[in-house]
Amino acid sequence: MRSVITFCTYCSIPLLATGVVDAASVQLVIDTETSPRITFGVERLKESLVDARFEVRSSDTASIRPEEAVIHIGKRNSPTIRALASQGGLEVQDEARGPEGFSLLAMGSRVAVIGEGDSGIVCGCLDLASRS
Repeated sequence: MRSVITFCTYCSIPLLATGVVDAASVQLVIDTETSPRITFGVERLKESLVDARFEVRSSDTASIRPEEAVIHIGKRNSPTIRALASQGGLEVQDEARGPEGFSLLAMGSRVAVIGEGDSGIVCGCLDLASRS
C-alpha cells in the first residue's frame, strides 16, 4: 500500500532557461547508505528525467545549489530526510506505512521521495518517474 501526501510534477519545477540551454538542472540528494534496489529506482528516475530533457546530477546536502530544483530521496528517518524536515516547510509524517509505503512531498522547487523501506523508496522513485 502506498500513500501520496502531496505531489509536484516536473512541469512545475522551474526551468532555468539561460540562452540556448533547453534543459533545467535537477539535483538528486540520496542517502549515502543505499541498496542495489534503491540504486535501481534512482537510476530509473534519472533516466526519466533525462528523457524529459532535464540535466541531472547527484549531490550531497552540503553542495545543494539554491538555483536548481532538488529531489531528496531517502527513508523517513534517514539523515537526508531529517535534514530536509529541519529546514522547515516539509512535514514528514511519523506514521508507518509498511515496507512498500512511500510519500511524495513538495515545497517550491524541492521534492522528497520518502520511503518506509528500500521497497518504498523504489516504489516512490518509479511513481515519480512515471509522471514525467
